[in-house]
Amino acid sequence: MSTNAQEICARSRNKKTLVKVQLLDSNYNVVDELQGKATSGSITIKNSVDSNYSRRSGSLDMVLTKDLSTQYYKIDLIHKVRVIITVTDIITSISADYNMGIFVLSNPQILKSTTDQKITISLVDLMSQYDGTFGGSLDESMTTKVTSGTNISTAIQTTAINIMGISVDKMKIEATSLVTIEEISSSPESNVTDHLKSIMDDALNYDLYFNEDGILVFEYINDRTTDAIFQEFIESDVVVSYEVDEDFTNARNVVNIIGETIENSTIQQKGQYKETNLNNPLNIYSKYGEKPITITNDKLQTTEQCNNQAKYECQKRTFDYR
Repeated sequence: MSTNAQEICARSRNKKTLVKVQLLDSNYNVVDELQGKATSGSITIKNSVDSNYSRRSGSLDMVLTKDLSTQYYKIDLIHKVRVIITVTDIITSISADYNMGIFVLSNPQILKSTTDQKITISLVDLMSQYDGTFGGSLDESMTTKVTSGTNISTAIQTTAINIMGISVDKMKIEATSLVTIEEISSSPESNVTDHLKSIMDDALNYDLYFNEDGILVFEYINDRTTDAIFQEFIESDVVVSYEVDEDFTNARNVVNIIGETIENSTIQQKGQYKETNLNNPLNIYSKYGEKPITITNDKLQTTEQCNNQAKYECQKRTFDYR
């Protein structure tokens, strides 16, 4: 929720901005800081199925107003940084800080001369530590097996603690009654994000990401259409953008089940379920139309069993609206 000062500065027509990049330790404590004017760059918060749960990315070109300390010449190493944009209303002198989030600093380039102090940095999501970019490869010593019927909140938390090395105070895992449908076991050749995706496949209406404070969040996807508008307040070329990509490639709202063949005949047991709930954006009357899938299970011996299986499979493949 925005503060009164943030709203005043966001609406101000006479303002100045300052960008702070704070170097953090593993517990997100500030070790050092650089300040300057952003001459170009962007910070993007993205929501995409194909992003491997990486939301934040960006780049900044800055002219520094504060000298780099000797410690800051070590930023060629991979460090966590927090980006803060400070906006000051010139008329009232009211200032407000806007937390753009915590990132992993990547590929910094420093230019220091008698007349200039410039730095160019790339910013990537904290999830890059687990998707193979800066680590995250699984090995045989890690226990990745998740048995069928395991509570998904428990599976996410266990993975975060035992594999990702995240402490409980650095996560916010929402309770859910959902459980894993099948046993999950990730191979040593995969990454942590691959393992997380296998778990999240059984929780299609939930989201997993690092928030602006570096907290790992697992939560139900809520309707954000009535949220307050976040106003653009940057006077330079730095733009804060938000992207939402809908990807329903694997969604199916019509499921046909083919069961056992009746003995001494060619007749097979069959069942079907169609998603007709108008509150579900993937219902068959929506702009997506009918997206069918056919599944064979010769263990189903009655029409009722086939219909029940069809309903279950359809609910797995569409959003489960509460």
